Amino acid sequence: MQFLGGRETIAFGCSASNRIGGAVFAACDSEKQANTFYRVDSAISATWRSFRGYSIRPQLLNDASEANELLVGNIPSIRISREFVTAYVRINRALFKALQGESTSAGEFASLASSAAEKLDRTLGRTPEVATFEEECQAQSSTLLAGGMDEGSAREIRTLSGVWALKYQRFITPH
Repeated sequence: MQFLGGRETIAFGCSASNRIGGAVFAACDSEKQANTFYRVDSAISATWRSFRGYSIRPQLLNDASEANELLVGNIPSIRISREFVTAYVRINRALFKALQGESTSAGEFASLASSAAEKLDRTLGRTPEVATFEEECQAQSSTLLAGGMDEGSAREIRTLSGVWALKYQRFITPH
């Protein structure tokens, strides 16, 4: 893992949350579950916008943090395990703390995302398909962000993260 600065580390964590959140979103079976997920995802979207100069409202971050803690109880373990959802929640906790100025590293986000991928592999019985894909995402993210982050690289990592989130969704709903 290459050393990444503060903004780059936030982008790396945001990417991890975005892509792994794809599987969590795909597992939402009700409007209540989807609404809880959307509350968390709103902070992820706001973080992406912050790289273009927009601010993140503290109230939005607080609401997303509260919703994040509700996810484990709201997402059924029918298609994904509670352990996987808990791993996703941990990524978001680290990201939300980093957004409030707490120190973190891309290595921490990488470890949390790898753990989530391994848990999803076990749940789906696909070892190591998801974990291998996650490693590829991390390597590409790290390489892209290692040169620093400008508006172009921020847009590129966000776009790639969206594509990766769709792949995570397809792990849950292959059709």
